[in-house]
Amino acid sequence: MTDKNEDFEVSINVEQLTAASYKLLNSLLEMDELQLRNSSSFWDVIDQLDTVSFNTIKTNVYFADLLRAILFTRSKRKEAVMDFLPKSTRDTENKSVRCDSILSHNFGNEIQHDSKKGTLSLPPLNTNLDMLDLPPKFIKLIKRLKNVSDSPVPFSLGENLKDLLSLPVHTIENLPGVGAWYVYTFRELKTLANQYQSEDSISNYAEPNNKLDLSSIDLNNMRVSLISLDDRLLKPFEKYARFHNLDDIETSIVHILSFNRGELSSLSGFGRRAVDGLMELKNLVENELQLISNGEINYKNFESKLIVPKCISSLSLEQLEQLLLDDIDMFLDSQSDDEVDITQRRWGYVEDKETLEDIGQSYGLSRERIRQKAAKSNKIFLSYLRISPETIWDLIEPELDSRFPEKWEDLFSCFSSEKDFYEFLEIICKQDNLFNYVNPEIDKSIFNTYFSENGAPALIEDLKDYLATLELPNVRNLSNAIHYLATQGILSIEGELAWPRLLNKSEASACVLVNYPKGLPWLDIAKLVNSQSISRSDIYEDRLNHEAFKHPDYIYLSGKGIYKHTNFMNSGEINVDEIFFELKKFAESSDRGVFHLNECYSASDVLKCIGYYEIRHFVKHFGEDYGVYFDGLSQADSVSLKKDFKKITQEDVIIEALNKREKPYTKPEVAGLLKSKSLGHAAFLLDRLIEDGRIVQFDRMLYTTPDKAYRSIDVKAYVDALLDVMIKYGKPVEPSVFKEELNERFSKSYSKYFYASIARLYSNTQGWERKHSLYSINKIPYRNLKDVIQKVCSLNLSTIENIDALQKHVAITNETASIAITSWRNQPTV
Repeated sequence: MTDKNEDFEVSINVEQLTAASYKLLNSLLEMDELQLRNSSSFWDVIDQLDTVSFNTIKTNVYFADLLRAILFTRSKRKEAVMDFLPKSTRDTENKSVRCDSILSHNFGNEIQHDSKKGTLSLPPLNTNLDMLDLPPKFIKLIKRLKNVSDSPVPFSLGENLKDLLSLPVHTIENLPGVGAWYVYTFRELKTLANQYQSEDSISNYAEPNNKLDLSSIDLNNMRVSLISLDDRLLKPFEKYARFHNLDDIETSIVHILSFNRGELSSLSGFGRRAVDGLMELKNLVENELQLISNGEINYKNFESKLIVPKCISSLSLEQLEQLLLDDIDMFLDSQSDDEVDITQRRWGYVEDKETLEDIGQSYGLSRERIRQKAAKSNKIFLSYLRISPETIWDLIEPELDSRFPEKWEDLFSCFSSEKDFYEFLEIICKQDNLFNYVNPEIDKSIFNTYFSENGAPALIEDLKDYLATLELPNVRNLSNAIHYLATQGILSIEGELAWPRLLNKSEASACVLVNYPKGLPWLDIAKLVNSQSISRSDIYEDRLNHEAFKHPDYIYLSGKGIYKHTNFMNSGEINVDEIFFELKKFAESSDRGVFHLNECYSASDVLKCIGYYEIRHFVKHFGEDYGVYFDGLSQADSVSLKKDFKKITQEDVIIEALNKREKPYTKPEVAGLLKSKSLGHAAFLLDRLIEDGRIVQFDRMLYTTPDKAYRSIDVKAYVDALLDVMIKYGKPVEPSVFKEELNERFSKSYSKYFYASIARLYSNTQGWERKHSLYSINKIPYRNLKDVIQKVCSLNLSTIENIDALQKHVAITNETASIAITSWRNQPTV
């Protein structure tokens, strides 16, 4: 180890150095095909060698002679004898000067430390541009400007450093092919020129450097970007951050501005080089802040590579993509060749993605070692990003769908596969499984039940609501799930509406029948299903296709050859226990083991209040739960009794489950409680329980008991408020108006289904009229909302005109009216 207080005394045999350099150069020219310009440094020659040729230099005898020409010994004197220095720098008595002065003059083509200023000094201004030995980023800038100068563009770079520094910044900004990084680097070089001007005086071409007034600058939204710092500044800064336990050194702009040479020098382990680096960083930050303060650059638009905003209020996807591409390039430029190779092969960036094992084999390293290198590289890369991963995610998440690669076409084109692209996004956003986020694995029949119950087309927002109730763990974005199904051909999307495309035959028939309260003949159903292309296979049109009508949850035979959707059963007026009680009573009175259903139907005043085919449907599909067995083959409709009445009804099972669980139940969950597992059976029982007031549907698809639904409200106050609304409008009220009026009155945010559940529960006791979703204190002359639309609206009128017409007869919000009218417009006609 060398004592920090000791310097080296360096002596050079100039004649030996010159002779060895000449011989070494000739031997290299013979060894490789090297190109020489009119004026080249030795490094320009060495840089052209491949790895094998470079490694052979250490065995070259002339290289050994060159090194032997440079002698050094430890000395307490801070001087070194140099026989070849320019006359102006020699000490004529002992031919010695300071070692740092030797470096500055003899190798004057490199920016060097000035021990008095603690800063960096530029080479002489008359140094030819081809002879400059500046840090790599400045050499890269000069090469780019040379390329522009050699092109047809009217631009002259000049011959020496002074010519370069005399160029105005706006001239560089307007050159083709010179991006923001190069402009920033040019600014930095001019800043250095201004800050470290020597006797040669460079003030005539440097940028002005006025005293910075920090009080006029808001530092709260600023952070330092490490992407623009080379190791000379970055390493002492990281060392300072570790010393002070700074978690996020990028945000430490206040720390940088507080740097003081005396205080830094007093820190343990901080030598002159580290202190010089930190002070230079402070100067760079202050100069950049000066440019920001003067309005010459806008850091919020990322015109500065050194200072960037912490928070971003708005940034287009195009701007964000370009920033990321620049950051990637600058990061890769800062890494060694091996680091770049490993990083790109692990990302799949510009080249095919490779496994840890494959990369490890090419380097003779273990899989774990390559993993460590890649992880370290990713960590450094994230620190280089000018926008935080959290902000990047906030900006792209709303846009992250199947079309996202088209929005970031330039970045996407750098990857060989879509999956590699999304895995790279996972790195820069600190997210997981983004490919599945965009293309979620989802049951392709997920919406079959919805379309069977609600018909088609469906509003996309309703499909999203339905998905939300299912709480699928692998679906993080509802819109992406729906659009993914569209790309798979499961759905067809037009605007805000979606149609099914792969229902089975019976589901497709149910989907059609939702829109026909009176039912349809089987042939009409088949034609509609086939013309709408909603089934994965066509329904026969030349004969009755029994497979298309065997879904008891949604379809029942309502007459000879006529089928209806179970939605149109008046289940609210049907007491299932009474139906089977009448069958039991008839069987006992007739003293027969088997009888025709119509015999019992004709003999019972209770059953005759209900349609025969509805009773037939219940007996056929749900009779076993009550010990009643049905045989409908060849229209025999035979009924036999095998068991006694059930002791515990299915309604009791549902109520018991609701009472035990705080969380409400969905209809599919209720169906799971039943022996039949039937959604149709569940719907029937739920309607029955709601009509009896034993449960309520307090949200669109959620059911619970009244005690749980209303335990946090004053029910009487809400009932009175509902009455006030109905009196106010004096016409049938749709629950969206209850929501609008009462949420404001009670300062709540309940859904319209919540208010509808209260209205339905108390409509009988309050004497209110109810027709499906309409409520009034007067007689309602319509069957439901759809009946109102069909009677008062016209396809020839605009949506706005139809809304006005509808609101003359029904109190309904504009939004709900628009949705209802749109659905009515799109319903098929026979």
